[in-house]
Amino acid sequence: MGRKSAVVTVRLSDEEQNILATLKVDGATTISDKLRSLVRGADSARRAHDHYPSAIELAEGLLKETQTAVKLAEHEAGVHSDFLERFLTWLPLALASALSHTDAIRIEGETALRKIENALFEQHARHVESVLQLGLTADRGCYSSDVYERNIEKSLQLAELVQGQIIQSARSVS
Repeated sequence: MGRKSAVVTVRLSDEEQNILATLKVDGATTISDKLRSLVRGADSARRAHDHYPSAIELAEGLLKETQTAVKLAEHEAGVHSDFLERFLTWLPLALASALSHTDAIRIEGETALRKIENALFEQHARHVESVLQLGLTADRGCYSSDVYERNIEKSLQLAELVQGQIIQSARSVS
């Protein structure tokens, strides 16, 4: 049995009509298709606050055009950045993790805060490790190795200081 559909009448200003007419929505060609897609998107955004798969869908949707533009431009230019690829893959996952904990934070408070802190820190640490791995390649995973080297230097110096603090703290506890 197919889904029932209802006719909906909507009053839109000229500006809103123009926005809707020029709006690009994947797979949507008619105004009705676009409105259905927008309703599904709004529902997905609402569910993203406590549903990780919906949060991923929302976050990936926000970055889809950027990811596609990067891939097309790289193809045209004959270049590739492992850093950009890894970052644009990690970013929606991190955003989805943060979004999907929103309702839990409101309800559980500190318990949920500790969970999200742990989840996001683990995710961030994996991303940092991934970026550091790029330093083992000749081009440092960037269009120009200079970009990597210039930007990673201060982070590595800070990491040494943090490591010293952790070692010192461990000695004082023993």
